[in-house]
Amino acid sequence: AVLPKLPAKQAQDIAQAVFEWVTISSNTNQSAKYYLSLKPPYRPRHAPFFNVSELRLVKGVTPEIFAALQPYIAALPPTTTLNVQTVLPAAMVTLSNSMTLGAATVVENIRHQAPFVSVDAFMNVDVIKNHHIGKDKLTDVSDYFLVETKVSIEKQVTVIYTLLKRMVKDKQVIVNIVWQSKGSW
Repeated sequence: AVLPKLPAKQAQDIAQAVFEWVTISSNTNQSAKYYLSLKPPYRPRHAPFFNVSELRLVKGVTPEIFAALQPYIAALPPTTTLNVQTVLPAAMVTLSNSMTLGAATVVENIRHQAPFVSVDAFMNVDVIKNHHIGKDKLTDVSDYFLVETKVSIEKQVTVIYTLLKRMVKDKQVIVNIVWQSKGSW
């Protein structure tokens, strides 16, 4: 849905390359050979993505594909839940095998008319009821925030990206920096 002009075989190859990038499998040596043959050579991570920019290193991901995907992807722990108040339709379709981009867009339009005040309010929308989405995948508060800071000094411009994680510990809100990068995220 995000890349409608991408041939199915190419999309499948990229999905397989991403899977191999983040997992250790019996095919680990074979996938490593590809990356080690590049100039400069590097090894696949075989762990969850630390930063979305790492996707640019995956076999088959061109700068155009990365640019198209970037607004819809995040490198967060696998247990991270999606906020029903802010989740984009392209991410909402990942919640259920039966959820289509059209159905997710309908949910987004409903949210614009009357924001969801809770996960239960989201779950009670008829469109959502038809797609068997587990409440364990959802939240109504965000824990992660991407801060984009643009610094201009005379003719020089730098953009710094910072991923923050908000936690509550002993009734105190704590915000930690997960990572920072200059120029790209």
